[in-house]
Amino acid sequence: MGFLVVLAILVTALLIDSLKLPGMVDGQLSSPSSVPQVMLFLALTLIAAAAVSMARQNSPPVEGWRGAPGWSFLLNREVVILLVMVLAYALMLPLLRFEASTLIFLTAAMYLLERKDFVKKFAVSAATLAAILAVFRYFMQVMLP
Repeated sequence: MGFLVVLAILVTALLIDSLKLPGMVDGQLSSPSSVPQVMLFLALTLIAAAAVSMARQNSPPVEGWRGAPGWSFLLNREVVILLVMVLAYALMLPLLRFEASTLIFLTAAMYLLERKDFVKKFAVSAATLAAILAVFRYFMQVMLP
């Protein structure tokens, strides 16, 4: 619950700062700052929903690694491997370019989390990459790394 409070304070500060720019509040729906304003409001709404859900459950904290709440969840094997994979992805980007490194990263991450049906994971990764390329490179004309 403490983490949600800190997160809510941070998101609220960002939302207030984003509202200073022209956007949704001013009726400019196509303004570049409209998307962050909507997303920050949505994030704040989801944080509030999570806090209400936690308050209703009233569950005791999870005991984990070295007796600290939640540490076993935060520092388990898969999390550490995923963090190493993200670092490797960042290092691969300049060498293999966006398309190849993203396809490798997505496929490997999905396979790590559920070790079955590699071909399906590869196909989903390829479709996701194709959607990202279609939206960002061709529709929005954003330069990808």
